[in-house]
Amino acid sequence: KFEEGIRKFVYLWKENKMSFKFENLIIWQKSMDLGEEMNLLAKSFPKEEIYNLSSQLRRATDSVALNISEGSILQSNAEYRKFLGYSIRSLAEVVTCLYKAIRREYLSKINFEKHYKDCFDLMNMMIAFRNKLKWGGCRRNEVRGWKLEEFGKLIYNNNLWILKVQCQKIK
Repeated sequence: KFEEGIRKFVYLWKENKMSFKFENLIIWQKSMDLGEEMNLLAKSFPKEEIYNLSSQLRRATDSVALNISEGSILQSNAEYRKFLGYSIRSLAEVVTCLYKAIRREYLSKINFEKHYKDCFDLMNMMIAFRNKLKWGGCRRNEVRGWKLEEFGKLIYNNNLWILKVQCQKIK
């Protein structure tokens, strides 16, 4: 009976596309992927690191996705920005763990550079998304004499995620 209930739920989920709004966010999806990559990396560390660096890396990387999802539910834009800030700081903690791992020779330079780039790209995406929320949360989309006409899309250019927007000077 339990399995039948799960099958019905999965069917409803697939057919009706039930989802939490954070599940559609690229930053959440990428942070979930990063969490799995870091979990595999942490498993490769020596046994003496199981309660130290391995644990810290896992907790920090999980915190990135957890804060994105927690902040997206029933929060104001200001509150959501606060949770995205926690997520960005957790990502900085992940990068510090990567530096610790390479210094302790648990990680090759090539793998460090790959994970560092993934973290850097994700951080820029999260900052752009957080800035989008900041603008969208302003009264009538006005910021310092400019009115936001259109949000636009995130664009990747020269190793940086950029949020393209269209603004008009308020007369």
